[in-house]
Amino acid sequence: MHAAYTERHGSTGNIRYRKLPVPAPGPTDVLVRVEALAVIPVDTFIRSGTYLTPLPFPFIIGRDLVGWAAAGGSGVAHVRAGDRVWTVGRQGAARVRRHGGRATLPPP
Repeated sequence: MHAAYTERHGSTGNIRYRKLPVPAPGPTDVLVRVEALAVIPVDTFIRSGTYLTPLPFPFIIGRDLVGWAAAGGSGVAHVRAGDRVWTVGRQGAARVRRHGGRATLPPP
């Protein structure tokens, strides 16, 4: 997959765009084939280190996205591969929502 990412906190000069390995979803993860994503002000605060939060590096820039579920971990029951989905939140902590005419929140 191609992604805009950073390997450390800092300025926009640290952002790279390259091919990265496709991550394997963990037991409660959903891998999403991204159609579009948004980079919002909080992304700049996190990327720069102004808003300190633990980050997995390389950290892919962008919090909110839409796309299709590509695969789910063994503990995922509310989303199936091929479902249209959207997320709001930091990668690794985002809650995936299914979209089919209306958005539904997954079970806790």
